[in-house]
Amino acid sequence: MRKNIIVYFSLIAVFAGFGLVLSIPGLAAAPFVTSDLMLKEGAVANSPAEFTVRLNNTQALPAGDLSLKIILPGASANLQSLELMTNSGWKTVTIIPQGQDLVAAFSLTDGLLFAGERDYPFRAVFRSAKDYLIGFTLESVRSDRVSVLSSAAQPLTVASGKVLGTTTYVFTKNLQYGSRGEEVTQLQLALTRAGVYSGPVTGYFGSLTRQAVRAYQTSKGITPVGTAGPLTRQALNGM
Repeated sequence: MRKNIIVYFSLIAVFAGFGLVLSIPGLAAAPFVTSDLMLKEGAVANSPAEFTVRLNNTQALPAGDLSLKIILPGASANLQSLELMTNSGWKTVTIIPQGQDLVAAFSLTDGLLFAGERDYPFRAVFRSAKDYLIGFTLESVRSDRVSVLSSAAQPLTVASGKVLGTTTYVFTKNLQYGSRGEEVTQLQLALTRAGVYSGPVTGYFGSLTRQAVRAYQTSKGITPVGTAGPLTRQALNGM
């Protein structure tokens, strides 16, 4: 019978002056269970920054509940969205504020943990350009104790979304409720920069995106119909 493995993500806000090594006194990594944290270079504000948690020798993981905590000291005011790649595509991870922390939780089945390596690709959108620290701990959670199985940390530099020498995205399509794809992703990023959209960057034109388009159109003196047509594209391309 399959058991559920609950994976919890705890996101804690951080500034660049903090140290880059995470340590938990008195807790040693369990034998044979190792992990890596891999960051993709070139992260910019208001665009997805990708990183991957890799678990090695997953057959050595203990039975019972596991807790995977992603730690971002100082980023609570700057994290816009967090997504996890699943077998069915990118899935938005719900973020719940708890004091200064942001906590996200979702369930996996044992079938997703297999002998050898297991990757957990994430992408996060940060509103501000600055230096962050991304760290994680993999813990075994039991009724009487919590044991740290593995941990890692890496610095992440998020640059400004306007990078010298880059080409500005040019919108060419009519976009409306139900549209999907890269142009919708770029639309959501543009609306975020314009200050009218604060939802997740999903590449899907849903009700939140339609509402943001209407707000943007109103700010530009365009009839707020909620679809991105020629006049709206002209305004977006002139940003």
